Amino acid sequence: MAQRRLITLDAGSDHFSYRVAGVAVENGHVLLHSATHESFWTLPGGHAELGEDSATTLTREMSEEMALDVEVSQLVFVVENFFNYRGRDYHELLFIHEMSLPIGFSRARDKTVHVLKEGRNELEFRWQAADEENLSRIGLLPAFLRQRLSALPTSTEHIVWREQPGATSTP
Repeated sequence: MAQRRLITLDAGSDHFSYRVAGVAVENGHVLLHSATHESFWTLPGGHAELGEDSATTLTREMSEEMALDVEVSQLVFVVENFFNYRGRDYHELLFIHEMSLPIGFSRARDKTVHVLKEGRNELEFRWQAADEENLSRIGLLPAFLRQRLSALPTSTEHIVWREQPGATSTP
């Protein structure tokens, strides 16, 4: 197997990454994932590899993590995301696409629909109510998504997001 060439950079205590995520909203619920040892949720996706466009990254990540062939559509957000996680400062370039899941994939609400073990970590995937109150309660990050997932933009938006000091931070 070829060595993966993820687009990340460590510079002392600082870290840069290029990440792609997918947003699937159906019947007022959004598919999210969380590492079971963390207290926050994020949109599913992963890091881009060198030479890979964002739609291809999302397709690959969903295939690897959930064995799903997703349909990737509109790029809804380009996010310059700045946060601190476990004492390190992060600068993340995040592309968020709308995606559609195959008909046979579980739409069970508010319970785990898939689990992925990655080394010592375990990722849990579940449909969560996409209203701001629920997304705030479960700690969806980046936090601007808590207000934006109930009505996605019709054209791509550029967001510069800096997590507030003391807020729960993304990895």
